[in-house]
Amino acid sequence: MAFPFPNASIVLGMTLLAVLPMSAVENSPNLGDPDYVDNDTSSTPVLSASEMERLSWFRQARFGMFIHWGMYSVPAGEWQGQEYQRPGGGEWIMRNARIPLADYRAFGEKFNASHYQPEAWAALAKEAGMRYVILTAKHHDGFALWNSTASSWNAVQASAAQRDLIGPLAQAVRTQGLRFGLYYSQYQDWYHPGGGNVKKDPLWDPGQKGSLDTYLQTIAVPQVKELIERYQPDVLWWDTPSSTQMTEARCRPFIEMLQQNRQILTNDRLASSRQIWSGDMRTPEGYIPARGYNGALFEVCMSINGSWGYKKSDTHWKSRQRLIRSLSETVSKGGNYLLNIGPTPEGDIPKAAIERLREIGAWMRINGEAIYGTDATPFPRRQSWGVATQKAETDGTTTLYLHVWRWPSDGKLVLPTFSPAPVEGRLLANSQSVTQTGKPEGIEVQLPGAATDPDVSIVRMKVPGKINVTAASYPRPESSGEFKLTPFDADPVLLKGHGGAATLMDESDGVYLGKWSNGQTKLEYIVETPREQNWKVMAEVRSQGTKRSLILQSGKSGSASQPVEIPAIEGKQWRELELGTIHLPAGRAAFSLQPVADKWSEGMEMRTVRLIPTN
Repeated sequence: MAFPFPNASIVLGMTLLAVLPMSAVENSPNLGDPDYVDNDTSSTPVLSASEMERLSWFRQARFGMFIHWGMYSVPAGEWQGQEYQRPGGGEWIMRNARIPLADYRAFGEKFNASHYQPEAWAALAKEAGMRYVILTAKHHDGFALWNSTASSWNAVQASAAQRDLIGPLAQAVRTQGLRFGLYYSQYQDWYHPGGGNVKKDPLWDPGQKGSLDTYLQTIAVPQVKELIERYQPDVLWWDTPSSTQMTEARCRPFIEMLQQNRQILTNDRLASSRQIWSGDMRTPEGYIPARGYNGALFEVCMSINGSWGYKKSDTHWKSRQRLIRSLSETVSKGGNYLLNIGPTPEGDIPKAAIERLREIGAWMRINGEAIYGTDATPFPRRQSWGVATQKAETDGTTTLYLHVWRWPSDGKLVLPTFSPAPVEGRLLANSQSVTQTGKPEGIEVQLPGAATDPDVSIVRMKVPGKINVTAASYPRPESSGEFKLTPFDADPVLLKGHGGAATLMDESDGVYLGKWSNGQTKLEYIVETPREQNWKVMAEVRSQGTKRSLILQSGKSGSASQPVEIPAIEGKQWRELELGTIHLPAGRAAFSLQPVADKWSEGMEMRTVRLIPTN
């Protein structure tokens, strides 16, 4: 059941600009939880037929609903007239505001679930095109949504709801033909004595003091046993392992329960060490890993707005385009997309969330076959027009799906050269035919008419065999001898923390990388150079609100320049700045851009990067 994953230590580069060996490029780590350390460098094992069958529904599903619902929805991000932001969103209010236990218990009078309609929730997930639902049975505030015999701090005994809130949803979800799973915070618990706190700061209420071992033995282990026995979840979704506290001995009771219930899939967050537990899937949070995880299962979890639990002031709703493209990109890298909503204490799903889920559903009804049961793109890099998925058919052929994000003005897409050549192509939405022609630069696909969708149009191509990419189509110098790298050529790689990686933005002034709030994110570029030489690096940037700094570092010499300052720029003007010089070897090579982490915040945006030969 353990599922090891690859990882490699690499030099990261926009307070850094670093040259990386290709071995590092292929195995870049992406860590979600800041208290989570991935030390496993082994390759993905070959799974047995029984394991493949056990995991098959998850591989087919590709799209699920996450639901953060609990006592935190009552304060909804505010306490005593003050709004609390990060870390976390509405669901972290107890810890962020240091709310005493007695005051937090009092919220139970307003957690009434009076509008809770589990059938409507399940129907909405089905309408959105989702294939499974994960509900927070107990989050870090220790509040259980079922009548737990291990603790009276639950929906039946400590809230105005006075009923089990899990069972009805489990039944409704399964009636819709979907799978049902449960989230459980096994270590971090701010309510029960002895519960952990991963932020390593002092607890704030005498009632929290106690033994972690006693907490695990009397609360966590019995509650997980209840969840398994009462609801038979298809997934158990652990959260916030501690690198120092969740030892093998403390994890053993949970592992034994899972070994006795092999049908349950689990993620990698039971323990921080993969030597103790690696689960069935990795769980990048708030970001899409640059190149997936080398064939291993993973599930990107993101919220539909800026908070996981309900937060009344949070109106940062992601656009239809961003949500659909996040789904498209995640699946193109071989992952599942778990999209979160946060209901109110009454059980209402915010109207804006419903609208967006229905918009995704409308897209999925036309294009779902390019998502469900597909595998990662055969192409080694994102293309200037979008991404791709593929599906191996039982007759030995392959169906290739081109997810066209940017419809070319001349109607021509260029794909990396592959064999065997495609024999047929059509738009998925209207069955219009496309034509394809072999060219020196790749396979040129001529599209008919206009885009079938403003955000992602799908082209379906039939290939008479397994796709073998014979030309990787990495960026090469233009006729001038310079590289001109677009935002599509950048792979945002998160080094630490949750989310905040640079995101592709497509607005009236073109495509650029924005929403870049995490200073522990690099932008990685892979190019093919004609010969070994030095290159001057120029970047189009704009930085509003505050100045930032970048450092240029050469991977060959290891020398670093003084930080390059990116000044604050008024308005939406782009400015091209020289970042310094790098040395690249001949052939395929990578370099990256990374912020100075302690001088970074959202507001930095990047467009093109030019490499100019200097010798």
